[in-house]
Amino acid sequence: MTGPNVPKWFRGILKFSAGSNIIGTIWIFVIMFVMTGDVFGRLLFNSPIAGTPEIVRVSLVGILFLQLADTFWTGRVIRCDVVTDKMSVKGRTVIDIISYLLGTAIFVILFIASLPATIQVWKLLEYEGEGALRVPIYPIRTLILIGSGLTAILFAYRLYESIQALFRGKREDVR
Repeated sequence: MTGPNVPKWFRGILKFSAGSNIIGTIWIFVIMFVMTGDVFGRLLFNSPIAGTPEIVRVSLVGILFLQLADTFWTGRVIRCDVVTDKMSVKGRTVIDIISYLLGTAIFVILFIASLPATIQVWKLLEYEGEGALRVPIYPIRTLILIGSGLTAILFAYRLYESIQALFRGKREDVR
């Protein structure tokens, strides 16, 4: 929901979230080309691209946290509506409140738990992999921190919207 009732500061967060999703999508295409090049290099020239497994392993985590917040906000997450479709409007709103409260708590905990590790890997400039290619871990840890913080904010805003809807007595689709 990005209607006129959404504050300007929050619209900026939504734009940042959408932008990070776009970056994650571009990253997927880059990884796809790296993997394809690795396979063809291995099959045709017996010479794979060095470090492809490390690049892909680190990239998956980065892509996940780049796209997580926008995926949640736009309602493209897996959700089972079999039970909630049979509930009253008030019942669905209560279920949403519980879900958004749990989501907020989980991502706040993830943010708090990731902060010390992120600071530590930046101090150490930690890398993944041995030999031909070493992939830096500190940018990925930063993406985990940013992605979890952003997702927590979006969950909290959905929680706020659902609580308002419960007290107003009418449900607006806040998924």
